[in-house]
Amino acid sequence: MKRYVLITLMTLLILSVVPLSPQANSPSFSDISTSYAKEEIEALAKSGVIDGYTDGTFRPTADITRAEFAKLLAMALNLPQNTEAAAAFNDVPIWAEPYIGALVDAGVTKGVAANTFGSTTPITRQDMMVMIVRGLGYDDYATFLSFTPAFKDFNQISNYAYDQIGLAANIQLARGTHQGYFLPKQAAHRQDAARWIYEVVFEQTTYDRHLAESAIPRVYGSGNVVDVIWHDDDTVEIQLFEQPTRVVELDELLSELHGTLQYFYLSRQYGHDWIEYSNEEKREYVGKMVAFWEADYSFFRVTNEDQDLVPALVTHLNSFFNEDNLYYSIGEKLENYALENGYIERTE
Repeated sequence: MKRYVLITLMTLLILSVVPLSPQANSPSFSDISTSYAKEEIEALAKSGVIDGYTDGTFRPTADITRAEFAKLLAMALNLPQNTEAAAAFNDVPIWAEPYIGALVDAGVTKGVAANTFGSTTPITRQDMMVMIVRGLGYDDYATFLSFTPAFKDFNQISNYAYDQIGLAANIQLARGTHQGYFLPKQAAHRQDAARWIYEVVFEQTTYDRHLAESAIPRVYGSGNVVDVIWHDDDTVEIQLFEQPTRVVELDELLSELHGTLQYFYLSRQYGHDWIEYSNEEKREYVGKMVAFWEADYSFFRVTNEDQDLVPALVTHLNSFFNEDNLYYSIGEKLENYALENGYIERTE
């Protein structure tokens, strides 16, 4: 979803879901002089991305509901409308169904309870940030990197939002108050939406770069990274200690970082996790590990690409992990077995 945002958002009147008539073609508003997002609001208004009200106000501190923000984000991400996916909720207004359904189908959001989306509830700052991180395609990175949110009230952040806000803070997308608080459970305001939508519209490449810079030390080892130099917005040079320098396109690098971080993350699962997996989850787990071995950027090479390794590896892990072996790393056992049996070999 990462690259879909810019063109779509530049044509989106993002606050049109609020049921009031907008002020026509005005780049400034009478009530934003003290708003922390004044410059962002004006830039978005000048670009035709947002509108205010007929009385010349923007109402920056007014709340925005979950349904309203869902419509904004679904349109911004250019997601296919999906009314059916919203049918699980009994509180979604007709106008919001295709947008909430689109986000649910894309895995960007879910309800506040089994049958409730919470459409008329003001969206919290943490929920807005979670949806933005997922919409930008950063959710996996948030899980793999697991940064502690750099805010004084980090312990007030809900578990489901912790990694996402930690990542958003690390890449400087989520900035809190001047006092260092994020206020995760406070209702988000229109100025909050404008500030973050501005970043997505105009600065996404910056955050892609920040994401790469945060992930590079985890993948290459912080002691091995001498310098990271950007040739332009899309090309980066990674200088490594006693290793060849790499020059790579950003999209390719992010794909490599994702694949490697996923491998490291999965490798940290243990036998007590394995025995809880369903058969389908076990095959999926091993399939992802094998996919990394097969990747050009892997430090392994599969010796016989025509052989389906998954069944044999699943069988081995099933036989190994019993009540006496639950605290062994799945990844370590998988690698050792594959190396010992000649399924893979190291490339470096």
